[in-house]
Amino acid sequence: PLLAASRYLKMVDVPWTKPSLLLKDVPRLISKLFRVSAVGECSSLVSYDDLNFVVEAKLEDETAMRKFVLKVVNWKDSMCLPIVEGMNSLMIHLHEQGLPAPVPLVGRSGERTILHQL
Repeated sequence: PLLAASRYLKMVDVPWTKPSLLLKDVPRLISKLFRVSAVGECSSLVSYDDLNFVVEAKLEDETAMRKFVLKVVNWKDSMCLPIVEGMNSLMIHLHEQGLPAPVPLVGRSGERTILHQL
């Protein structure tokens, strides 16, 4: 699937654009897209072509706050979801093999990859 995705990207002439999301808007977005009962502190991480945020949140079925990373991919990568889904699948596979890898959360939509226009 990743090979097909890279071929697709070469055929589509989409300009690279880093996403735009203000730190103050992250808690609202997290509450909208994921099953959380509370959102605490948020901070941005340095990134090259995506946006990454550390978010403290409490999932609806848990009692304690945990830290998560929210990754907002750039426009070009979001045009080819198999790339993003491939990254998610790789992280899940590594975790299932006992390696310390993050596992993408399932959103309110039931999907691990959420396409949302900012």
